[in-house]
Amino acid sequence: MKMRLHLIAPVVLLVLMVIAAVTPCQAQDFYAPPISSEQYNRWNTSKPFVAGIESIENSNLPEAIKAFNKELKLHPGNAYAKCNLVIAQCMMSNRGQARDESIYDKDIPLVKTYAARLREAIAALPVDDKQSRCSAYQALGDLLVAWFPSDSAQALEAYGNAIAVHPCVESYFSRMGYVMDLYEDDDFMPHIKADAMAAYAIAPTDFGVVKVMAMIANHDGDSDSFMKYYAEYQAIVKSQEESPNYDIEMMAARHLADSGNTEAAIDKYLMTIVKFENVKSLSELLNFIKNDDDAIMLTLMKTRQMQFAAEDDGVVLLVIEGLLLRDYVKDYHTALSYFKEREAENPGANLYVRSLAKCYYMTGDMDNARLYYQALSIIDGSNDYRNFQYQNGEVASLLDYYKTCNSTADFYNYDATYYNSQASLHMLNRDWQQALDILDTGMGRGCESLETDCYYGLALNRLNRGDEARPWLEKAFAAGDIENDDFNPMVQVRALIELGNTSQALVELEKLRQHWARLNAEQAPGIPGNSNIDTYDLAGLYALAGDSARALELLKYHFENDEMRYNFGLIALDWHLDGLRSLPEFQQLVAKYQNEWRSNAKAK
Repeated sequence: MKMRLHLIAPVVLLVLMVIAAVTPCQAQDFYAPPISSEQYNRWNTSKPFVAGIESIENSNLPEAIKAFNKELKLHPGNAYAKCNLVIAQCMMSNRGQARDESIYDKDIPLVKTYAARLREAIAALPVDDKQSRCSAYQALGDLLVAWFPSDSAQALEAYGNAIAVHPCVESYFSRMGYVMDLYEDDDFMPHIKADAMAAYAIAPTDFGVVKVMAMIANHDGDSDSFMKYYAEYQAIVKSQEESPNYDIEMMAARHLADSGNTEAAIDKYLMTIVKFENVKSLSELLNFIKNDDDAIMLTLMKTRQMQFAAEDDGVVLLVIEGLLLRDYVKDYHTALSYFKEREAENPGANLYVRSLAKCYYMTGDMDNARLYYQALSIIDGSNDYRNFQYQNGEVASLLDYYKTCNSTADFYNYDATYYNSQASLHMLNRDWQQALDILDTGMGRGCESLETDCYYGLALNRLNRGDEARPWLEKAFAAGDIENDDFNPMVQVRALIELGNTSQALVELEKLRQHWARLNAEQAPGIPGNSNIDTYDLAGLYALAGDSARALELLKYHFENDEMRYNFGLIALDWHLDGLRSLPEFQQLVAKYQNEWRSNAKAK
């Protein structure tokens, strides 16, 4: 079982970029640029009006409101001032408010008044100033969306009026953006596409328009149309010196990959990785070439070519090369030399230290592996060193570590995982009573989880106290629901097995295995995943449930693919695997990979 160690130092997490979208049911911030027109504005020499425009542009809303009120006293017929006064008042009301429902309800009459005033001001704008009237209708739509997100009819009417007055890219995009936020299902895609096509007909060389057309083609799965718009997008990037868009570049890479154009896809992935340095793009590339030896070697060759041509130090390319050597070519000795050079240039760099630790581990140099895993715990507070000890079956050392932690004042701050981790170590020693004792200590301090319940029942079972064990195991199983924050399907299956219901446990295990297979197909080696279904753990549960064939199949996969695959020390102790130990197939499997590991060590 994979140990979820609870340490004093925090674990450093890999944070990826997330785009937050505001849902239609939430009140949004309101902002609109000032309404003015150089062509029709006969008040552009009026100092209060000019001061109001400048103030609203500088977000000095109190001064803007003051200036526009002054302007309207001087020139009551200035419809531009009327529009801008309402816009400034709305933004002022909106500013700094995290509106809960009570505030929102209270402000509804006021906002309705603002909307009515803005409609009156728009009606007073010069009829032939189409651009200003269009902008004012867009502002009205934005106001209604911000304050009445559920009343789509009024907002759509305002955006529709903007288009009717002045059909331009901005007016079409305003309505299209609102519809995209408002409706998530594909029934409304025709409306979105219609506005996008109208904008494209007006401005076929507009960077934003072409991007949207490419995204719509990608959504539709229309590869030919996507590549057409992508070619136009590339031409605009080059001619107008626009910055490439990450999402579009990744879409292009995927379309090339799906079309079977492997070399072009690799080129596009590599260029995107170098340009944006995004973990997601690296993961996609590694996953794309996984299980394809020719693609792996082609990627390695192209990476080296790009390094040679790189104007800078090409650090990103060097990282890609190292990962390819380590995780795909599995040339650990060459990768080891590579990462030594990188770490010498960047002493203490997390990526290189971790890669060195792994390479030493895979080549059987446990002394150096230990040093680098220890260094990681200092560099980033990670669990790597404790996991290293666990994989090697160093139970006594880990228990000594916990004894030290138990004696500190922070002992009272630990959670259930802390006590479960200690209990699991005692279980490896078959010391079921010690496991019970540490779980009792944790529960006495208010630290309990589904895993605690399962372990407690399991230990009681091993001590031949089945009647006492059953309530704990039933509790662990019955609480196995995705609505439970503590839900862990592996715990639920273990409880089922301990309850003697192996048939149902095997059904649940098969569901887990299929989910594991899907995640594995999407996950590239060397990139952190988001699944708590560990291959080795899954094999252990199959062994515990009596399905030795599936357990051996998963153990073989573990030895060939998992990061910490040569965990022979743990295997020698793991009680999950006791049912396999007498099988010749198990003995041969372990011996095969032990010999492979020894061969790696001899190849130094």
